[in-house]
Amino acid sequence: MALLRPSSCVTLSCSTLKTLLLLLISSAFMVTATAAGFVARISYSGSVLSPLFIASNISIGTPAQPQRLLISTDSASYILVRCTHDAGFFNPRLSSSFVYLKRGDLVTPRPRRSDRLAMDTFLLRSSRGRWIAIPKVTFACTSSILGLGYSGIASLTPTKQGLPAQLRVRKFAYCLPSSSTDQPTPLLLGNVPYTFLMSPVSFDISQYLARAKLYVNHNSGSFSVNLKNITIEGEPLGLKSPLKLRISSMDPFTKIPGGIYRRMRSIFLKKAAARGMKIVQSHPPFDTCFNSSSIGFSRVGPAAPPMELELTGVGGKDVGWSVFGFNSIVSVSDEKSCWAFLDGGAQTHSTSVLGTFQQQGNFFEFDLQNSTLGFSGHLNFFRTSCSNFAF
Repeated sequence: MALLRPSSCVTLSCSTLKTLLLLLISSAFMVTATAAGFVARISYSGSVLSPLFIASNISIGTPAQPQRLLISTDSASYILVRCTHDAGFFNPRLSSSFVYLKRGDLVTPRPRRSDRLAMDTFLLRSSRGRWIAIPKVTFACTSSILGLGYSGIASLTPTKQGLPAQLRVRKFAYCLPSSSTDQPTPLLLGNVPYTFLMSPVSFDISQYLARAKLYVNHNSGSFSVNLKNITIEGEPLGLKSPLKLRISSMDPFTKIPGGIYRRMRSIFLKKAAARGMKIVQSHPPFDTCFNSSSIGFSRVGPAAPPMELELTGVGGKDVGWSVFGFNSIVSVSDEKSCWAFLDGGAQTHSTSVLGTFQQQGNFFEFDLQNSTLGFSGHLNFFRTSCSNFAF
């Protein structure tokens, strides 16, 4: 193949060649940066009984206005942003790239009547450390007051208006912090190395993930897994049929339908009594509480009876997710700790929920391409934590 030399600029001008070269370089950079995925930081806000998980490192507009967005896997079908002149929120008038969509534009799902669809440029940090502008991201502008501490909702739901679809990524992952004292933890969108620090080395958590079948409901905008059985310290509950558990980043505690919950609670109480755990008065919303001083402590949290959730796996092989004290016992006062599961009542879609307390300290990967949920178990087993992600 003949190479272009300086003398070759006779038929194709040197300025044209330089322009083409610059276009190729910039194009290659943008493709690489986008394909590499995006990284945001999650912080813990609110209280133990009402935690909020806020994503930062996401900005909107031109020039960029930093936002703090509540992450949602199940309760928001579209990105929701409070549009106002108030400080700390997104001000559309300050963005030259902001446009309202016409009422007749075909965008589904539709927002509430009080909200208005809009479009603007989002700015996110790539896994390569560069900031990438994503133009024409659709969201709903709301003038209603959202919760304190955040300016909108970052929808991670499997809808066309969710953040993953608009970023054109087919997987996302997160690791929820366990308390407000934790350092920020990762929200990863697209192809990002899952590298955590484990003194004195670092390691990739992806090779240690178990994978369950992920069920995607595009109509309701939610994800769920198939719960086939529950075992408490070696004693199986024996579910008659699988239970769909909706994965929530908003519901704080796992809810189990009433009949199953009561059997599950009975076994847990029997195992807890054998460990010397002393029952005390309940503390709403929990109906099962213990004297904290009667519960020992281990590397994986309070020394409560360990649980295992058997989930439908891939390739015909089921997988077990171990739940230890860090994710089963919540401290509500210095003297009282409670079993962090709730009676969901009658068995419906809304009463079978995998809550955030059970997810904290665990790494989760939502692979939409392969319909799998990857999960690590509590990272204390790996002598690291969600806050030790290598940003």
